[in-house]
Amino acid sequence: MTTNFLLHDLYVINYYIEVDVQSNE
Repeated sequence: MTTNFLLHDLYVINYYIEVDVQSNE
């Protein structure tokens, strides 16, 4: 369960980073 939560967290963080990068372009 903890691993699942961490993986989900990383996925969300990665998504926001991508959105932020696209915004800056």
